[in-house]
Amino acid sequence: MRTVAYGKSLLKKVEHGMRKKRARPAKIGVKPVFFIHIPKTAGTSFRIAAIRYYGQGRVCSDYGKNSDNSSASVKNLTFPGADLHGLKRTLAVQEVGMITGHVNLSKYNPIIPLTDIATFLRNPIEQVISHYEHWVRLYGYSGTLEEFVREDRFANVQSRCLSGVPVSLIGFVGLADAYDPSVDIFNHTYGVQFETLFMNTKTTSGGSAPIYGSIEEVDPAMVALIRRRNRLDIDCYSKAQQLFKQRQDLIASDQPITYGIVRVQDGTKVSGIAFRRDCDRPVSLDFLINDEKVGETRACEFRPNMQTWSSPRSGCVGFRYTLEKPLGEGDQFSCKVGETGQELLHE
Repeated sequence: MRTVAYGKSLLKKVEHGMRKKRARPAKIGVKPVFFIHIPKTAGTSFRIAAIRYYGQGRVCSDYGKNSDNSSASVKNLTFPGADLHGLKRTLAVQEVGMITGHVNLSKYNPIIPLTDIATFLRNPIEQVISHYEHWVRLYGYSGTLEEFVREDRFANVQSRCLSGVPVSLIGFVGLADAYDPSVDIFNHTYGVQFETLFMNTKTTSGGSAPIYGSIEEVDPAMVALIRRRNRLDIDCYSKAQQLFKQRQDLIASDQPITYGIVRVQDGTKVSGIAFRRDCDRPVSLDFLINDEKVGETRACEFRPNMQTWSSPRSGCVGFRYTLEKPLGEGDQFSCKVGETGQELLHE
């Protein structure tokens, strides 16, 4: 990503490059969204859209202590030590609509709840290659693509940014390769009107031509190496694709989105998490084996880690259930939200 300040000249260019009509003015007093800007996942486009919507003064950025893109409040209150309480007060006073940057989820999750955290993910093969080209172009990285891929600091970048939080528990997860409909989901979720802009791409960021025009130009052995070195990102992205389709369908049918995850241990012990954004009622769940209902419960048990992650209901969003008999070979177990039929992803 380019690490240059977005001043009046760039905003003027953005205005000329808009693909949709100008958004309505942002509402005052909204809760800030924490947007995790993962490198090379369409984050720059989304950040500029936020600036266009809220105004530059209401988007707080954290791109490091020495970056021109970092906001003064972030530099003053999070370096060298993090006064998150002071930052939270500042965000409220300045009516900040979004805080964003190349930071992990854990940095601001103590003051921003899970349901107000957002990010974009990208096909890990494409992300790694684009990240490599970015480092070659902007930072003078002189190694080969293989050397880049084998460096631990560049492996599983996307999942590491989520600090171990399951992707299905995060408020918004967009897909870089489905940018327009992703923005639609974000707008619906948070009641805003972000525009779809395309910034800092191979065709808009300027500079030298890309090394690889597409995945097809990369040696298959190299693609296989990228997959092996980024297994966590591959799994995370696969789950994000499932969530994307689910949430599209729920929105289309005017149904609420449930955030959750389920696991089965020893064939009988079912447990998990389920909650909704801005809803204080526990989620009712149905358990099915081969599409036949075998039990039900509510997600109301206390989970310390969910309280730490600032989930709704003060962390009382867990559930447990014991199946009457173990799952047999070939049995298909599912956990669905009673009200909507949404199926929770397996851990």
